[in-house]
Amino acid sequence: MVLLGACREPVWIPGYWGVEDQENLCWVSGTWRFAPPKMQWVPGYWADTQDGWVWVPGTAQSHCLIWLQYDHAVRQLCP
Repeated sequence: MVLLGACREPVWIPGYWGVEDQENLCWVSGTWRFAPPKMQWVPGYWADTQDGWVWVPGTAQSHCLIWLQYDHAVRQLCP
């Protein structure tokens, strides 16, 4: 018998300020989740673009990816 979560560790997905409408922000609460096998959680973030600030949602990525943030550009490298 294998217990749920016995093989994987839960990860904390942090909360963030979301946009409810053009005038109101709302807090989206963080939560604990299990990432898919051999994946890691990359949190979402606000990015400053030519059209204003946009929310880039978080996602689960393969362990072989290394994320670097440089001048608002996200680059990925894989050995």
